[in-house]
Amino acid sequence: MIARTAVAGAAALLAGLTAAVPAHADPAVTVPATYTLLADAGAGGGSQPVLLMGDQTVEVDASVTADLTPGQKVTATVRGATGTAEQVVDAIDDGRARVTAARATSAALPTALAGAHELTIVPVTTGTADSTTVGTLTQMGRQLGDFWSAQTSGALTVPDADITVHDWVTGSAISANDCDPEQWQDAALEALGRTADSFTGREHLVIYMAAKNSTCGWAGLAYMPGNTIWLNGYGYADGFEHEFGHNLGLGHAGDETCGYVAAGSAITQNCEVVEYGDYDVMGYARYGDGNGLNTSKADELGLLKSVTPAAGTRVTLAPRSDRSGVRAVKVTGTDATYYVEYRPDPAAGTAGEQDSPSPGVQVRKVADGDNVSTLLPALRYTGDSDPQNASLPTGQAMALPGTGFDVVHESGSVVYLRAASTESITAPTLQAPADGGSTGLTSTISWSAAANSATAIAGYLLIVDGTQYVQSPSQLSRQVTLTAGSHQVTVATLSSQGDISDTRTATFTATTTTTRPSAPKVTFPPQGAAATTSVLRWQAVSGAAKYTVTVDGTTKTLSAGTTKLVLSLARGTHTLAVRAYNSAGAASDPVTATITVNRTWAATAGKITAPSNGAKVAASATLKWAAPSVRTGDPLVSGYDLRTDSGTWVSVSAATRSRVVKLAAGKHTLTVRTRYETGATAQVTVKVTR
Repeated sequence: MIARTAVAGAAALLAGLTAAVPAHADPAVTVPATYTLLADAGAGGGSQPVLLMGDQTVEVDASVTADLTPGQKVTATVRGATGTAEQVVDAIDDGRARVTAARATSAALPTALAGAHELTIVPVTTGTADSTTVGTLTQMGRQLGDFWSAQTSGALTVPDADITVHDWVTGSAISANDCDPEQWQDAALEALGRTADSFTGREHLVIYMAAKNSTCGWAGLAYMPGNTIWLNGYGYADGFEHEFGHNLGLGHAGDETCGYVAAGSAITQNCEVVEYGDYDVMGYARYGDGNGLNTSKADELGLLKSVTPAAGTRVTLAPRSDRSGVRAVKVTGTDATYYVEYRPDPAAGTAGEQDSPSPGVQVRKVADGDNVSTLLPALRYTGDSDPQNASLPTGQAMALPGTGFDVVHESGSVVYLRAASTESITAPTLQAPADGGSTGLTSTISWSAAANSATAIAGYLLIVDGTQYVQSPSQLSRQVTLTAGSHQVTVATLSSQGDISDTRTATFTATTTTTRPSAPKVTFPPQGAAATTSVLRWQAVSGAAKYTVTVDGTTKTLSAGTTKLVLSLARGTHTLAVRAYNSAGAASDPVTATITVNRTWAATAGKITAPSNGAKVAASATLKWAAPSVRTGDPLVSGYDLRTDSGTWVSVSAATRSRVVKLAAGKHTLTVRTRYETGATAQVTVKVTR
């Protein structure tokens, strides 16, 4: 039951309550609210759409919120009420007023940043000007204006009339290779006859330094926030757009790159933030037009529509370039805020949306008190800082530490939150090469999947002689090229929580020659058999480390001691193939068979031949039975289980047909249960009296 106290909520509505009372309609007001769902409150136990107004919960018709996402800030239209905020709330509460519409509250650029910005560009040299012209710098200013207008949906502009480019200025006081930005700024201000503090509000001074000075170690500088930008001979658009972002108050867009250190059976992970590592205008240089703002940066500028849904609520994210839609799931934790966004593959032709190296669902983190956003790799990897493994694969989860949630990528741009997983990650089983075994110089290293849920596994870490590889959850093998001699391989599971399992290690020898194992002999079914064919059998191969069985294109790996596989086949024709592998990873030729399934099999019981049902027996009675009829293609009987009344089952071999049982005076039930190699059973009973 939700308390509906009008008075407490009234004060909270005063700041955002505006009246609109047309003469020809019911009186109406607009009220700020948050749209969410009240679980288990709808018809049939479903969810009821509600608007949170202050501390009140107002139920609304589903049609009112049809185009909204739970968690959105909205402006609700209330008809049938006038007067103060308290009176409007009371009217909703007692049914005199109703909510007729709700629309998402538009994101807006802060007033101090919105509107037309002015650029005063001054090219400065210490001697000879470079090839950059007034026209070139004017075009750079126009391109910057186009970019930031697109990023802010026109809220921020740089009109052509507000771009002023000065002629080249010679800074006589600047020494050769001088990297002091103030020296270059002083030369520009002297030429303009202005002071630095005269550039305020939306006016920017841009100092273009001639003949890029490589000794400076930077391509551009800017005050953050502020009104001054330095470009160190860098004429590409993204550098200018990046420094302008700093003037707006934006920090860098970085990413996280991780490596692993193995010490015995333990592996530790070392991660660092690469401050410019994200594929973002506030990240690394692309030597072209800047890539668009990530959603955390859009949020800094007040331009983001985001939601914080309840656990399990599906959210369809709009592409990052769709600035009118819900572009992020935003989750605040104990020491950081996380942004889940979607980048399509690719949005070519859209301003600021060039090809992304890792399209899809991505997660970024902004630590409290920091203005650097960090792109989190879904699969923590070793290598350079380019965000090549940033997107969250379909069906996988990523932990959002400190929030109590994981985010799960369901499919496409659909995501949802779930309670943070507490599942302990388990180690995979290293299948090949065998510890102490040998391989060829080209070896396939393989392992079994960890015994965890699909969303718990982020991938696998493979270390071969110190070289690290990170594999996706579906990649359970890797081919490597080795030199002759001894080698060591280690494998571990990486969890979606950022944990690492125990390791599995093998030491083996790579040689120049490797003998292939002989092909297994399939003993059943015979080629072209027509039957139920529930079991595939083959003879063991000497030296086999494992077998693979492929049925209609789907392959299953089995351990060395296995010589049969229970099948579940639909009616029709099927193709089977069996291979043996030795410890070196060498495979035999495949043995294939084509079979036709033409009937359905069900387990049948044997027949008790003595004593007969209802018979009187002695204290020592012999229980006898006959085997069930088995047709060609049927599974074989693997044994029998015997029981008197509800006692303990006693197992005997498939060849046994009788057993002496001891009976006390009275009535008894004797049971014979037939066991098949598939695991199926069937039983028969007789009742006797002693």
